[in-house]
Amino acid sequence: MKKNTLVILVFLFIGSISAQQRQTIYITTKLPIKFKTYIDDELQLYVECAQIKILNVPKGEKKLKVRVMTPSDQQSSITIGKSSDKDEYYRIEKVGETYVIKANPEGAKEDKTYYSRASYIPKPKTTIKDTSLKSNQTCHLTDSALNKIIIDISSIKDVKARKNLAQNLFKAKCLYTHQIKSIGYRIDDDEQRFALYQILFLPALDRNKFSDLTNSFQSQLYANKFMNWFNDQKY
Repeated sequence: MKKNTLVILVFLFIGSISAQQRQTIYITTKLPIKFKTYIDDELQLYVECAQIKILNVPKGEKKLKVRVMTPSDQQSSITIGKSSDKDEYYRIEKVGETYVIKANPEGAKEDKTYYSRASYIPKPKTTIKDTSLKSNQTCHLTDSALNKIIIDISSIKDVKARKNLAQNLFKAKCLYTHQIKSIGYRIDDDEQRFALYQILFLPALDRNKFSDLTNSFQSQLYANKFMNWFNDQKY
């Protein structure tokens, strides 16, 4: 019992430090448009929306870009992360015929009920291919390949079929923890989220970082269940 309590306290302490180093980015518009959002040229949500809330963005300057989904297909950029604030707010406006994204000082007062939710997806690190490896096959999915699979799965309307396809596809793949968290944020049910994490644990490329998934659960009950399960794993 004392061991479990210590583990919980350690995770809570680590979680509080991590939260202090991250921001939430809010983007909205009063225009009758929808947009897609990129941070450092990495797509953050696979569907277009009119309001978006991006969680867990590491503090530090980054380029935020929005692509306005109109026939003009315009793009506008701004540097984010200049402040030490927990939350930063931005708004898309139209100046003449040009769509621009600006800081939104009044954003904290606005209704956030209908904001789409996303979790920060980092730009993939450039890797140098080891030419000494003869095998041309790998179980690892790149972020772009993972994004395509998620889009394909999301297009399936039947919930059971979507769940079965996801489990069959991902159990044969080895992913990094940040990729698994990206999948988990797109599951609404904590029980299903926990089940998927258990499937993806053994083939994960960085199982020692699996504790990072704890804060993806909506309820403390499943966060605790996950921590207890993870503590029992051998990696």
